[in-house]
Amino acid sequence: MQYIRVASTDIANTVEPAAALLRNGGIVAFPTETVYGLGADAFNKTAVRRIFAAKGRPPDDPLIVHIRRHWHLDQVFAHTTSLERQLLDKFWPGPLTLIGPKATAIPSIVTAGLADVAVRAPSHPVAIALLDAVAGPVAAPSANRFSYVSATTAQHVVDDLGDSIDAIVDAGPSTAGIESTVVRLRGSVLEVLRHGATTIDAITTAMPDISDVVEITGSTTASPGQLLTHYSPNTATIALAPGSAIDRLELEGSVVLVGYDESVWPETHRFVSLGSRSNLDGVARTLYETLRTVDSSNADTILIELTGASGIGRALDDRIRRAASGRVEG
Repeated sequence: MQYIRVASTDIANTVEPAAALLRNGGIVAFPTETVYGLGADAFNKTAVRRIFAAKGRPPDDPLIVHIRRHWHLDQVFAHTTSLERQLLDKFWPGPLTLIGPKATAIPSIVTAGLADVAVRAPSHPVAIALLDAVAGPVAAPSANRFSYVSATTAQHVVDDLGDSIDAIVDAGPSTAGIESTVVRLRGSVLEVLRHGATTIDAITTAMPDISDVVEITGSTTASPGQLLTHYSPNTATIALAPGSAIDRLELEGSVVLVGYDESVWPETHRFVSLGSRSNLDGVARTLYETLRTVDSSNADTILIELTGASGIGRALDDRIRRAASGRVEG
């Protein structure tokens, strides 16, 4: 496995060995602004199968295809509407994934046999350079073991996947820290399949022609990251409503409480702060790193408090609930 540390002064040449691997059927972990992805040539079915094998990912969980903003959309979509193109003009490159009818060239293994494909254009300079060097779409889920906490550093990728992949491109921690928002347009109605780093408020403010917003709730295979148990530590995890008292919970063994600078917790348990509620973007950047750290602390139970906030808080609470396999107390 090649370990490629990016030289910020010469990104294009630094990522070329990784791009060569991708062009030749390899699978490569690389940074995006959201989390680290595990990529393969989206048109190479054999390479894409290697992603599923390396992650232990079931074949009914579709992948996101990564492209450059200026590429022709007909490489990935069968067709797009005027409103979809307006949406992409405003939010690409960035952490927004659009689901739409797939182009014939996209193999069914990428979409888990579905007629629609999930596509985004990342804004991270290393991801951009890598896509430019590959000169074609790259299918990439998060670069971690299936259903485990997402990887936001190269070390997380090493810990999870090791020599099962061909290369890791290390450019330091991801900046957003949580995955992209996944949406679909049905005419002028915006369907939200996954909250993420782009807030729905930002979308509706920028897109006055969107007539309504509909939440697609529950577990669904129409979008990546929608299984009830996802982003999950190995340690038993319980989500708590904001401000919940934990005295009534019958917990055995050691407990780690994960909350915020403003949280008030009993001194009988270890407390780990995610940061301040007044800076939820900062909380997003540290969420997965914190979950991985407390998961390695040999505790018997992790209790993690929901934000109860709108905006990016919606995405954080989605990840926390799924980390807890849907178990919420309080």
